[in-house]
Amino acid sequence: MQLNSKKIISIANEELNDDSSYEIQIDSLKKQKNLLQDVIDKVPNLISVRDASGKFILVNKAIANVYGYEVNDLIGRNDEELTHHPWKIESCIEIDTMVMQQKQERTILEETITDKNGKKIWLQTTKQPFIDTANNELYVLGVSTNITQQRIAKEKLIQSEKRFKDFSETAANIFWELDKDLNYTYISGSIKNLIGDLSIYPLGKSFDTLFSNSSKCEFDFDAYKEMLKCQKDISNFTFNVKNENKEVDIFRINAKSIFNNNEKFEGYRGVIRSITEEKSLLERIAYDAKHDALTGLANRNEFDKQLKRVLKKAKDTEEDSVLCYLDLDHFKVVNDAAGHSAGDQLLISLCHILEDKVRASDIVARLGGDEFGIILESCPLNNAVNVCENILRSINQFVFEWDKQSFKVGASIGVAMITDKSVNEALIMSQADMACYRAKELGRNQMHIAHTDDTAIIERSSEFTYVSAITDALNNDRLFLMKQPIVSVLNNNKEIPHYEVLSRILDVKENIISPNEFIRVAERYGMITGVDRFVIKKAFQYHKQTYAGSEVVISINLSGNTVSDPYILEFIKKELDETGLDPKTVCFEITETAAISSITKAVHVIKELKDIGVKFALDDFGSGLSSFGYLKDLPVDYLKIDGTFVKNIVHNEKDRAIVRSINEVAKVMGMQTIAEFVENDEILEILKEIGVDYAQGYGVGKPKRVT
Repeated sequence: MQLNSKKIISIANEELNDDSSYEIQIDSLKKQKNLLQDVIDKVPNLISVRDASGKFILVNKAIANVYGYEVNDLIGRNDEELTHHPWKIESCIEIDTMVMQQKQERTILEETITDKNGKKIWLQTTKQPFIDTANNELYVLGVSTNITQQRIAKEKLIQSEKRFKDFSETAANIFWELDKDLNYTYISGSIKNLIGDLSIYPLGKSFDTLFSNSSKCEFDFDAYKEMLKCQKDISNFTFNVKNENKEVDIFRINAKSIFNNNEKFEGYRGVIRSITEEKSLLERIAYDAKHDALTGLANRNEFDKQLKRVLKKAKDTEEDSVLCYLDLDHFKVVNDAAGHSAGDQLLISLCHILEDKVRASDIVARLGGDEFGIILESCPLNNAVNVCENILRSINQFVFEWDKQSFKVGASIGVAMITDKSVNEALIMSQADMACYRAKELGRNQMHIAHTDDTAIIERSSEFTYVSAITDALNNDRLFLMKQPIVSVLNNNKEIPHYEVLSRILDVKENIISPNEFIRVAERYGMITGVDRFVIKKAFQYHKQTYAGSEVVISINLSGNTVSDPYILEFIKKELDETGLDPKTVCFEITETAAISSITKAVHVIKELKDIGVKFALDDFGSGLSSFGYLKDLPVDYLKIDGTFVKNIVHNEKDRAIVRSINEVAKVMGMQTIAEFVENDEILEILKEIGVDYAQGYGVGKPKRVT
């Protein structure tokens, strides 16, 4: 068969044209597919198309990322190959089959899958069937929204609501809400203590349901109703309820009024809280703030307030009252012999005596330790005297029994008037305190009345001024030092091998207070050890800065109280170590009276410090009654001859003989002598003739300030 060449070429051209059209169509399809893929990849929802066997034929990046694969890796695979949970596979196939069979859209409100990191993800999925008309195949389109954050928020909300419900049901507080008509829309917590009848439940009922039917409740309904009708916040509205034990419980209502966005009133939201324990605690705190913990009497703070009030009353009404300051005598004996528990019980017993002897309107307070204050309000002095005498008599007759031991104590009472002429509370207290001290001086177990012309009290008042000055000086570095030279009598050269430090106080008014004025007060009121320590510390520092490396000796005075201080040795050694002073350049002066009054302790201190090189001088020698008798027991280096014998030595033969004998005894004992009050050259010449080693006084050198 012969073929027509033209026909063959035509057929060939047709075939070539068909191939070219196919490639174009293929390319177009690819572009459409890529476009479709780009579109669905940009959608945040999880999109997939599955066939009847459950295999993916189309997915977007969102679902691929969840499974942890690339898009192309999911195509042609089913859930069995992607998950290890068979029940999830069966569930998914079952739902897809149902959708395809029924040809109806189905929404799964909530399902979970596990992503590539093992994290649970919540999805809301819509599955929709469709038919590929080209090949008549049925497919399922799945579109899922990631609702993980909403689901977590929902769970937190559920937990929060449950937590609030648990708290509200178990808490003592009662939470409630009222609507705009003031009917209960919500209430939680235990309401049994409020209404006593659980059959009465207030939801939907008026606000007064909880209280109006209860005979146990003390509630001001009118006031509460007015507050609610005002539609304002309620703050600290209180009421009382008797509980099952017939005890009174106290409750407090706080509420906030609720308004919508249009400022329209919608009701109240509030809480009823029991404040019984809180109120009890506050009352206890208030009581403790005013009362002494041991005795139950008023404390010092409350006493001061009452004294201020009574003084104001006296000034306003010219009606006199009386302050009594009572201090027990020999109370320390009980504490030392039987212990502090016994002392506490004794104080409690004595408090009953005090309260029994005064009127209910009078004020009795424990001011501290074994000191008490009594304010006899609107009381003439003669009546106050009778009260004090009764108190003293009762205390004197009281026998305290403890652990088969019997004790008796007494009391001293100082009395001060509270009148319209009284200056202030502090002065009244001071007068009563000084009068009490005077009662002790006069023999104890008695009272003393403060009068403006009482010389003993005036003297005591001036002492308190010095007490204040000493305290201020120690606290604010207002105690300063001066030094006075101790010169050699025999050599009479200008070198100062030895000097004594003397202390002075500069008070707040810049007045200088000499030791003659404040030392006695410091000793009487137990402040002298603090003064001595202050001087030692300051003197050591000055000596180190000024005479480091030299043999110059510094003399420092020690009082009898300081010598008896059990910690003074440790303090002195510590200061020597810290300053680096050579102990051989330090000399302590102890008065003859102080040394003799505590001879054992004095000897111990002297020996301990002499072992490390410290020197000692016996000051004011000759002023005591038994000077020579004790001299052999005190291993001192110097005897300072009392100035009362030295200052008249030029004209008084007896004084000269005493100085001579003291000097001779000192030489026999191996001690050097220092004469005080050397005021002129005549005295100095006589001392040289007698053989005294050193001299001190204005005639050889006046004191000069060093700090």
